[in-house]
Amino acid sequence: YTIAATLEADEVLGQSLFLAAFRQAQVFRQRANFQDFNGGAPDFFSDDRENSTTGLRLTLKRPFAVGGADASVEYGVDYQRNRLLRLLLDPADQSVVTGFIAPEVTLNTVGVFGQGDLRIGRLRLTGGVRQEFYRGSIGEAFAGLGLPGTGTPGDFDNAGLVLVNGGVILDLAAALQIYSSYNQGAELTQLGRAARNAVDPSLISPEPAISDQYEIGIRGDAGPVNFSAAAFYSESDAASLLQPDPSCAGQSFCPLIPLRVPQRVWGVEGTINWRAADWLETGGVFTWQRGEIFDEDLARFIPFGADTVSPTRFTVYTTLTPVEPLSLFAQAT
Repeated sequence: YTIAATLEADEVLGQSLFLAAFRQAQVFRQRANFQDFNGGAPDFFSDDRENSTTGLRLTLKRPFAVGGADASVEYGVDYQRNRLLRLLLDPADQSVVTGFIAPEVTLNTVGVFGQGDLRIGRLRLTGGVRQEFYRGSIGEAFAGLGLPGTGTPGDFDNAGLVLVNGGVILDLAAALQIYSSYNQGAELTQLGRAARNAVDPSLISPEPAISDQYEIGIRGDAGPVNFSAAAFYSESDAASLLQPDPSCAGQSFCPLIPLRVPQRVWGVEGTINWRAADWLETGGVFTWQRGEIFDEDLARFIPFGADTVSPTRFTVYTTLTPVEPLSLFAQAT
């Protein structure tokens, strides 16, 4: 289930206010038969996974003038609590817990952020900064049963990071813009697997993998035609990946463990759309991506496969609306 509530107010001490709260909870039940690991004979496997996220966000925005330029500043704070528990069950009696894929793990994140926007004639400048704080722990759920994969309850090491972004948009004409941007992102995954069999939870660090993204592009309209073209480059010194747990090689179920590896991805994308008439619209998308990941055995970067980056792709589409409200859509890739 997911529940959410928002509150918006246009005038709070000269600022607009946005307040949001949400709660999401999910349960996944997997009942599988890994016959291919057992020469075609039955090899049953069962697990339950519980995920929940609770969040709160408060944002204030204030427009103002700087000389003859329009400007605004947006700032606020948010909080998020994530919980994960993934249990191995006895396939013959699914009420019996036999171990952990991930013991109970919670992660609390607090973020403080600010974003500014300044327009000077045809030039628009944007920029922002975000400070995040991470606090996590291994919980008590089923911890006293001495099951395989049990992690010792306790707090993780604390972590935090600063993320920044910036961008420039220039109006070349009324319907033509060029832009450039820089953004930092953070990825934090697999804490549950890192907590398996953890003797000292304080040695687990929720330090996220930071990535840097650069983009430059052009976009515009020419009557019934709109188009865009952009090039991007993204890199991370320690992207989050997974590898099989070497302690269980050859078993029908071998959990994955976190792995941090440098990687980089780059590419270009172009779009075009033509509204030829009220009843006819057609367009296309072109995507080209490449990427590399560092191979520790070879001590060099090697190319990603098409399971990670998109193969070179051309897509064309047409939408016909012969009569309202009927639309016919065709696409080829």
